Amino acid sequence: MKKYLIVAMLALMSINASAVSHTSTIDDRLNLDLTIYNSNIAMIKDKRSPIEGVDAVILMDNISDQIKPETLSFLGGQVKEFNYSYNIATHESMLKSMVGKQVTVQNEDLKYKAQLLSANGDRILVKRTSPESGIVSLPKNDSDWVYYFDEIPDHLTSSPTLTIDAYNLDDSNIEVIYLTTGLSWNANYVASLIDSENLSLNAWVTINNQTSTNYQNANISVVAGSPNIQSPQSMREEGFRVSAMMSKSMADIEPNNVGDYKMYTIPFKTTLREKEKKQVALFNSPHVQYEKNYDHIIGNSNYGSVKPTKSKAKVFISMHNIEAKGLGKAIPAGSVRFYEKDANGKSQFIGENKISNLSKGEETKLFIGEAFDLTIQESIVSEVNVTRNILQRTYRLDVTNAKDTNEGVDLILPMNASMKIISSTIEHKAVPGKGYVFPVSLAGSSMVRLEFKVIYTYEK
Repeated sequence: MKKYLIVAMLALMSINASAVSHTSTIDDRLNLDLTIYNSNIAMIKDKRSPIEGVDAVILMDNISDQIKPETLSFLGGQVKEFNYSYNIATHESMLKSMVGKQVTVQNEDLKYKAQLLSANGDRILVKRTSPESGIVSLPKNDSDWVYYFDEIPDHLTSSPTLTIDAYNLDDSNIEVIYLTTGLSWNANYVASLIDSENLSLNAWVTINNQTSTNYQNANISVVAGSPNIQSPQSMREEGFRVSAMMSKSMADIEPNNVGDYKMYTIPFKTTLREKEKKQVALFNSPHVQYEKNYDHIIGNSNYGSVKPTKSKAKVFISMHNIEAKGLGKAIPAGSVRFYEKDANGKSQFIGENKISNLSKGEETKLFIGEAFDLTIQESIVSEVNVTRNILQRTYRLDVTNAKDTNEGVDLILPMNASMKIISSTIEHKAVPGKGYVFPVSLAGSSMVRLEFKVIYTYEK
């Protein structure tokens, strides 16, 4: 015998004597809507068949085990009180609850009744009453043994259960609406570089169910944006089962406006199982124009030292979210992973970064790595105190391009109010929010030197 056997009865619950007790299971469910936010919270609307009678105590199962009970509302009548129970009947909890009571144990050779004396550790103690008496130690978790129980104790339930003491039921469908933690989502993007100007961008929604509840045949929407939430519960990943499922190719999911947020609705019903990650296609933009840029922030050299420092140029990919450049849609925040084909035509990973929520018309610039063949050697060749409050510093940067192709690197000097560039071997420009930019153009297999002087004026 390879499975434990629990013969279960529904828990007996104390109810209003004048009300009828009614159990509402997922077989009574008419519709299930999940609206999931990317801040570990979701709103659930669970609609079920009408309840007979005017007054009833409704036992509703398949409720999220991370429900926020203070957010509950009920449609279809009025409510005296809600009670929520998440003390689930398991093999372990049943054994602990039945200590001192009668159980039946069985293996391939024996079957007898006994009083359960102890259920601690890996074994249980029972006092056998037939066919002969005696205290017996049995393995707690051995699949050769089966344990029979006559009932589920009142404080245990077969699944997370919401008890609704309702009155003035109006013969319509009943519906509970509540918020729960344990459900979240994020966007993931795959960007494949086609050539030096175009890439394809595939977007996926990854939905994380960290609860112990199955949401069967549900309508799922995800909301991009950041509604304020007081003291959100931290995300728990322990024991998470990765079981990602990708939908078949779908048309682009167009967002709807919900207040100041964007809501994307999956155009089919789906089941989100406990401890599962599910992926659904969001959109596919096959020809997106992009620009690749190389930057270096000046300031690696140690002041007062003539020893040069070396670093590699940083690689950035920029996109403009407009239709003319292959986008022009609301793009939710998420991780973007970039791929490019090698000399054998095989796609290889070249970097990743996170993108913020991107409205139509916005631009984004993503750092994806460092260029192996673009090297910057930086040094401070002189530093002179002109007066007590004026310092003159001379910078030298040697930029080397080991590629066969022509490349450009922007050398950026962070700007502050005390500085003034008095001379430079390469023309520069001031860019607000960025600094002084020295654009360096390099032929293949070449080196270009930038040298400039800066005056720093300090308050006396």
